Amino acid sequence: DTPVNEAPSWCSKRWCWVSPRDCNVAFEKSMYWQDVELYYSYQTCGDQNSFAMWYCESGNVTQLTAIGVADVVANYVYAARDSVLISEVTAASANASCNPPPLCGCDTCVCHPAYKGRVDFSKAGIWVNPIQNLTMSGRCVSETLARLFLRTSAVEQHDRNRVAYHYFGEQQTGALTAWPTIEWCPAEEDPQYDFRFRPWYSAAVTDPRDVVVMLDVSVLSSPELRTLAQQAVVAALRTLHSMDRVVVLFFDTDFYSSATSPRFQRQTFSA
Repeated sequence: DTPVNEAPSWCSKRWCWVSPRDCNVAFEKSMYWQDVELYYSYQTCGDQNSFAMWYCESGNVTQLTAIGVADVVANYVYAARDSVLISEVTAASANASCNPPPLCGCDTCVCHPAYKGRVDFSKAGIWVNPIQNLTMSGRCVSETLARLFLRTSAVEQHDRNRVAYHYFGEQQTGALTAWPTIEWCPAEEDPQYDFRFRPWYSAAVTDPRDVVVMLDVSVLSSPELRTLAQQAVVAALRTLHSMDRVVVLFFDTDFYSSATSPRFQRQTFSA
């Protein structure tokens, strides 16, 4: 009953139902038939989706409790785990060929003010650790996760001005799969960058830790050895998070604690 000149902008735009397994552009889960796995896409037909934003702003979105949110997140994590396991088995048993798009050198990304950089919401990309080789199995895992991330974002992320990320870090090779695809080249600033030494990753794969770092004072007299020792200690400390506890011990003919010795007061660290 809305007059044409007052109709929402999405009324005149084209859309179609799509298969999330085959669609390689942005799509959304149906909001009217939420109990059915139905997905639609405006971008497939050459238009932008303004319906999802209009629907959310109209107050039609159900608010979850904290427990409900935790359950939803857990289900997505389990789905990602299962997808990885199945993809690894499939890639190993078949002559698979996968080529996920790179994060560094994204030629389809455009500037987005909320993300403070260049972004492409229609796909997930991969960053490959330059000092390690990524197997074809790892590339196929990335493509499988990309489809999962696109389906998840279709359900959960309708406002592109609200920053959201999905990412998966592979332990074996240090490859990172992320949605949305962003122009991200960490190795250009730090050739030794490895997310496996970042707190967000170490916190997820380990329990809270009590860490003791022991450093031979005799190495401090050698500039080369001192540099190597500093690099090793910093790399270890960077894996810590707020639930960890750490103390640094120095020794020559005796022990010195970083927490108690005046000689090494500047060497104390807080996790």
